[in-house]
Amino acid sequence: MALGVRLRRDAEAPDLDTRRVGHALLIHPRGELSAQAVAFAEGLPDDPEHRVVVLDLPTDPGDAAWTVVARLLGRGHPGGYRLVPGRTLPGGTVPVGQWLADRLDRAVVVADGAVVPAAGGVLYIPADRGPGWVRLLPRRPPTPVSRRFPKPAWEFTLSDRAWRTSDQAVVDPLPSGVWLHGDGHDGALSPHRGLLVSRLAYRPDLLTVVLGCPGGDALSLDDVSRFWHSLLPGVRDLVRFVAYGPLAVPDGPGPGQALADRLDVPVTFDNGLPVSHTPGDIPEVHALDADGSPGWAAFARQLRFTPARLTGGRPTEPAVVGHRPAFGDLPEIAPGRYRYDEAVLEVVPSGLWLRPSEEPEEAAVIRSAAPSARHVNVVFGSAAHGGGRMRELAERLLQRFDPALRALARLVPAVELVRQAAPHEPTARRAVEAGPGAGTEGAADGYGALTPAAAAGTAPPAATATGPEAPGPRVRLATAAPDFGTATAGTTSAQAAPAGVAPNGTTAAAAGPAATGEWAPAPPAGAAGPAPGAPAHAADTTAPRLPDPSAPERLAPTTAAPTGPDLPLPPRPEEPAGQAPGGVSPPGQPARSLPSRPPLPSLRLVSAPGLPSAPADDGAPDAPVPGRPDEGAAAHPPMASAPPADGPARAEAVPPAPPAGTGEAPARAPDTASAAPGARVQAVPSPAACAVPPRKDIAREREWMRNAFRQQYNDGAGAVARLLSESPGLRGTVQTSTEDVLTDLVAARLYLRGDSALLDRQVRGATVGPHVPLARCVAAGLRRLPSYRGATVLRAALGGAEWDWYRRRTLVTEWAFCWALTAAAPELPGDADVLIWSMTARRTALLDPDQPARVLFLPGTTFKVLAVRDGDRRSVLLRELSASEISADGRVDTARTALDDMALSGLQQADRTWQAAEPGAAPNLSPEQAARFTAPPGLILPAPPNPTETPAPPGKRTTP
Repeated sequence: MALGVRLRRDAEAPDLDTRRVGHALLIHPRGELSAQAVAFAEGLPDDPEHRVVVLDLPTDPGDAAWTVVARLLGRGHPGGYRLVPGRTLPGGTVPVGQWLADRLDRAVVVADGAVVPAAGGVLYIPADRGPGWVRLLPRRPPTPVSRRFPKPAWEFTLSDRAWRTSDQAVVDPLPSGVWLHGDGHDGALSPHRGLLVSRLAYRPDLLTVVLGCPGGDALSLDDVSRFWHSLLPGVRDLVRFVAYGPLAVPDGPGPGQALADRLDVPVTFDNGLPVSHTPGDIPEVHALDADGSPGWAAFARQLRFTPARLTGGRPTEPAVVGHRPAFGDLPEIAPGRYRYDEAVLEVVPSGLWLRPSEEPEEAAVIRSAAPSARHVNVVFGSAAHGGGRMRELAERLLQRFDPALRALARLVPAVELVRQAAPHEPTARRAVEAGPGAGTEGAADGYGALTPAAAAGTAPPAATATGPEAPGPRVRLATAAPDFGTATAGTTSAQAAPAGVAPNGTTAAAAGPAATGEWAPAPPAGAAGPAPGAPAHAADTTAPRLPDPSAPERLAPTTAAPTGPDLPLPPRPEEPAGQAPGGVSPPGQPARSLPSRPPLPSLRLVSAPGLPSAPADDGAPDAPVPGRPDEGAAAHPPMASAPPADGPARAEAVPPAPPAGTGEAPARAPDTASAAPGARVQAVPSPAACAVPPRKDIAREREWMRNAFRQQYNDGAGAVARLLSESPGLRGTVQTSTEDVLTDLVAARLYLRGDSALLDRQVRGATVGPHVPLARCVAAGLRRLPSYRGATVLRAALGGAEWDWYRRRTLVTEWAFCWALTAAAPELPGDADVLIWSMTARRTALLDPDQPARVLFLPGTTFKVLAVRDGDRRSVLLRELSASEISADGRVDTARTALDDMALSGLQQADRTWQAAEPGAAPNLSPEQAARFTAPPGLILPAPPNPTETPAPPGKRTTP
C-alpha cells in the first residue's frame, strides 16, 4: 500500500515556478517563495560558463518534479547549468544531474559531496566530504571540476587534504586558501576555523595563507618556508599572508620583514583579516585583535616587505601596495598620499598620518607601526614639527570620519610613536634627540595618544573596546535637556569637586550644578560661561578631588564650566588613584583585569531647573498605515470598549490624531469609560509626550541624544560599530545614514543595559520631558533588531480593579516599552501571568547577550484581549494586532478571527510547557532585572521597590 501511495504521489507533478534572484535562477513551489532561499540565492557568485540554478524543493520531491524542472530549464542556456539544491536530495545530486544532462543535452555541474557555504557565497566541498564539483555531460561519466565554486586560479597547486610541514605544524585547507598553524586540540582550533570559513574573504585570483593561531604556540619560520617551497613558482606571486597568530621571529624586525628576509624574496601581507560581505566586492581588511577577532577596517590593505639583502643590508619600512580611499574629495598626489590644506595626509598601517610636505627622518618608524584593532591612529606632525597647526588639522580631520570610526580614533603625536621605538631604532633615537619638546601639547592617554575628546578640549571617554561588551564602571546619567535644534555649548573637562566645593575653590552653590559630580551633558546654547556668582577667571588647574562616595547622589543638570585651561580627568571611583584616564594603565604598569559584564548602570533623567525641558516634536505622529503597525503609530490606539452582548462584533475606529502640540501640551486623559474604578490606565499621550517616533524623521532627537549623552555615546559606539560590521542587516535602508543608525542602536543599548525603569514610568505617565527624545531614539534602535513571533510571558500584581479592567476590554495599547520573556519565568514577582502572542516584538540579544530570552514590544503596540482566567494561577491572554487587521481608515474588527484561535492555542500550549519546565530552565535574573517583566500592557502599576537603591537621607531629595 505504501508503494501505491508513492507511485500516486510521483505521478502528481508539483506546481513549480522560477524567479531570477541575483546571479541565480530560483526554482520553487508556486506561491511559496522562501525568504531563506531568496537570501541564499542572492549571495551566490556568478558562473560565467553555466547558469546557476537554486532548487528550493521538498526533501523528497519525487520523480515527477524533475520532469517539471527540465521543462522550466529547457535548452535556453548554451553553456549548461550548475545545480545548487537547497536541501540534501535522497541518493545525491549526481543521478539527478546526469538525468537532466541527458534530457536537456546540456552540461550540468553538480556537487558530489556535502557543501560547506563560506564567506562571499563560496561553496566548498572538503576532501573528507566528497569528490567535489563534477561536470556531467550527456551519456558520459562525471569529470572533476574543482572543490570550490567559483574555481580559483590557485587550487591546482594545493593539496586537498591537511598535511604536515613538521612535527609541530599543519597546513589546513580553507575555502579561501590555507591555514598554517601549530598542533592544537580541535576544540581550541574549531572557533578560529569557523571564523576563517565564515569571514575570510575569498579571492579567486589571490591565495590567502593564514599564519598561526591566536593563543597557540608561535609558528616557526622554517614551517612557513617549507610550505612556500611546496608551491609552484608561478603561484607564489599570488600569495597574500595573514598574520593571524604569533610567529617565532628574531628580535627587531616584525613578522613581515622577518619572513621576507627568511624567504629572500619580497612578500605581501594583508594588514589584518580580509573580509567580504558581498560577492565581487573588494574585501575590507580589518585590523586583528590578540584573540583573532576583527576590528575596524584599515585604510592600508596590503603591505609589501622587501628583503634587507635588496636594500643595502638594512630593513626598510613596508610599502603600502593597496589601500582604500581616505576621503573621496582629497586629491591624491601619490599612491596612498593626499593633499590636505598645506599638509600631506598619508595612509599608514596603523591609520593615517598628517605630516608636513617634507618627509621627516623618522618616517620609517611611523610607517612601520602595527595597527591596533581597538584604536585608529591619527598621527600628526613629526618629531621636529609637532606644533599646533598639525594638531588643528588633525582635529578637523576627525570631524570627517564616519561616526563609527570616529568613536575608535585617537590623536597620536608623531613623537610618541618615535619614543616607543627609540630603544630599537637608531633613526627614532636621532629623531627624539633632534626634536626636544616636540609633541608636548595636549593630554595623552595611557598609550601617549590623544583621544578625540581630549583634542576637542573635553574629558576623554573611557577606553573604547571592540568586543561585544565594553566593561565599564557603574554610571548614572543625568540630562540637562538641551533644546531641540539648538547647538550645545562646548564644554571643558572640569570635573566635580566634593559636595559643596567647586573645582575653582568656590562653593557648589556659587559654582552651579557643574560641581555636583554628575557626568552630564552640555547645557543649551546661551547657558555657557561662568555660573551665577562664580568668578569669571579661568578655573584652577589643580585636579579636583572626588566626591565623597558615601554622600547622597545629587542629580542635577550640568552647566558649562568657565572657559580656561582644561582640568585633568580625575580617576573613577573604581580606579586606583594612579591609573590613567579612560581605564588605561600608565606605561610600565599592568592593566587591571576587566569584568566580563559591567555592573548594571543607572539611567536617570532630570530636567534642568531654570532651563527649558527638551521640547517634543511639534508634529503629531502619523496615523497608522496598514502593513506598518510598528512604524508611525498614531498617538491614539484603536479604541474598543466591551463588545455588545448581542449581535455581531462591531468594527472599532481609531479616533482622529490630536492636533499638533507644544512642549507644554498636557497629557490626554485615559479612556475611563470602560476602566474599572481604582485601575490606573495609561493616558493617550499628546504629540509632545508620545514615544512613538514620527515617521517624517527624528533628526532633532538624535542630535539631542548625541549631545546629552556624549560620554555614554562614545563609550558604546565602539561595540555598536563592531556589531554593525558583523550584522550589516541592522543598517536597514540606504536612506538612513550610518551616524543615525549608530545613534539609534547606541540609545537602545544604553536603555537595555541601564536602569531604565524610570524612563518607562515617565513615558507611561504621558508627560513632556527629556525622556521623550531619548525614548524615540531607543524605539528607532529597537526597531532595527530581529522580530519574534510566538508566545511570550510577563507577570504582574493585578488587583481587583486591574483584573476587572482587562475583563471589560477588547483592545489595550501600551505606550511604553513592554518587556516579556520567551521562556518559563516561575520566579517573577506578581500574582498573575500575562501571556502575549507576539507578532513583531524585538529580540534584544544582539545588543545585550546576557538576556537571550528577552523581547520588547515597541511603544504604541496594541493588543487584543483573548481571555481572562481565574484559578490557582491567574492569567490574562493577549494577542498583538497584526498589520492586516488595521484598515486604511484605522478601524479594527473586534470579531473572533482565525488569528485569535491560533494565538490562543499557541499560548495555552506554551503555558503548559512552561509550567512543566524544570526550575533550572528559567532565565537567571537578578531582582532588579526581574522587576522589569512586571508591567502589564495598558496599565500603570505602582513602581516596585528597587533592591539596589538606598533611600535618601532626610533633607535630601532625588529628582525623578
